Amino acid sequence: AFHSTMGVDDPPAALPGPDASPSLFASSAAFPPPVFTQHFEARLAQGGAPGSGAEESDNFMWVRHKGVDYPSSSSSSSSSSSSSSTTRGTDGGVPGVDDDVALLCLADMPPPAIVPRFTEAAPVSSCTWIVNFLARPAPPASSGGWFLLRSKAEGAWAGYSSQDMAIYGAENTPIAVGRQCVAIFDKAPTQSQSRL
Repeated sequence: AFHSTMGVDDPPAALPGPDASPSLFASSAAFPPPVFTQHFEARLAQGGAPGSGAEESDNFMWVRHKGVDYPSSSSSSSSSSSSSSTTRGTDGGVPGVDDDVALLCLADMPPPAIVPRFTEAAPVSSCTWIVNFLARPAPPASSGGWFLLRSKAEGAWAGYSSQDMAIYGAENTPIAVGRQCVAIFDKAPTQSQSRL
């Protein structure tokens, strides 16, 4: 690591912790959570829930892997802590999985930042995605495996959305940043578009 005065914006100081934040994927008939989310815990600290029709697209969420018995975690669910299928994690990672890969999975888990603006489910697809690791991917030992993730849509036009992302570890230190372009299929194509 090099010493530099440059840095990523700090997250808001008044964000609630994971225990005080609601589930990001509250079950809804109009906007059911994707099946793969069963492998993650995600709590919305600030911003809009998927499909809530929110006016903003700057979201902060606490994320971690399910099924890992994190040390010093006061917020483990009873099913995770009592299940015989849970495994002991180190440094917030998943046993048998490289820490970088485990963090990359967390970075890819949240819905695109534009999705809270939706009022009904619609398909989306990543066009491009780049992630830069800035530091070793480990949360603070007392965090229970939680990472803070920010996802912000900078703009959306003509069926595409561009977003910025950051993942924070101990003492709100940025450990990864990323950019993503997302295709949004919220309207059926016209007859002329379908011929392209």
